[in-house]
Amino acid sequence: MKLLIFSFCSLIDCFLLWQFFQPREGDVVLAFWPTLFSAFSFGVGLWDSYQQKEAMEDQADIIEDESKVNAELARREAEEDAKAESDQVRRAREEQRRRRAAIESSYATSGVLLEGTAADMLTRQRKKDELNVQKTHREGHERRKVMLWNADFQEKSGLYQAKSLKRRANTNFISGVTNSAIGSYDNYKQWSA
Repeated sequence: MKLLIFSFCSLIDCFLLWQFFQPREGDVVLAFWPTLFSAFSFGVGLWDSYQQKEAMEDQADIIEDESKVNAELARREAEEDAKAESDQVRRAREEQRRRRAAIESSYATSGVLLEGTAADMLTRQRKKDELNVQKTHREGHERRKVMLWNADFQEKSGLYQAKSLKRRANTNFISGVTNSAIGSYDNYKQWSA
């Protein structure tokens, strides 16, 4: 909208310049129609550059939002993975306790004392079960660490792409305005000659 108002004001300026310019002998007189055509073509070029810049910035905002959403989803997935692992470990420990309790009760009901080799086997099994639980914890921790690193990388990558696209939009806008001004001046020279 601002560019449309600017274009309209530049047309009014051209008209006023034509209307109130009092040429003296030997001065170059600006012709109204070439000036009007040049101003209009500059306004159109300016508007087109502005629209392209806005479209690229909108695309950059979408990329930025998508990267943030995807990173947040990956972080939530890591949290859910931690909860699922915690539940799995809890169930495994309960199962191990039940199994050891069943073995101990079967020894007790048979009248055999739980000493010596049998007791050593249960102690070793208890240690082995705990090592398995710790291994599950370590693997889960490493998996979540990778998931969180990927989420951070994805978010930073998306933010970088969005920032790069916004810079390119500004560069294209400046280039478009400059090319439009050059083209308008060339048109003016061609029409006023």
